[in-house]
Amino acid sequence: MPVEHDRTATFGVWLCVPDHKEWTRINAAARKGGSAWAGTTFEGRLATAIQPWPDVFGAWTRAVVPAPNQVPRLVHSHDPLLARVLTERWPEELIRSRGEHAVRPLSGGPTPNPYRRSLWSRLSGS
Repeated sequence: MPVEHDRTATFGVWLCVPDHKEWTRINAAARKGGSAWAGTTFEGRLATAIQPWPDVFGAWTRAVVPAPNQVPRLVHSHDPLLARVLTERWPEELIRSRGEHAVRPLSGGPTPNPYRRSLWSRLSGS
């Protein structure tokens, strides 16, 4: 995520991939590694609350593995706040603040995957 003064901040997060077939595909690519892992694209719900934006918890997002032997990076979200977090430049003092937060509840049952019918999903075979 971009931070002012040409710096970046990296947050380690977990994604929940609820579809078993998709989870199996991701794990197979990870086990093979190398070129099988590089370029792997998948979607999931953010399973980590990120301070100072706890409201992104549970948002659907897309991740891509940028290169062999690297961890996936979040590259897109239909969630307006998470999309801003991923693309906008943020003040350093906001990133460093990381005060107390309360995670919002995920109620109302499962939410649909906004990437399910996307052109990208059809082209990548997922």
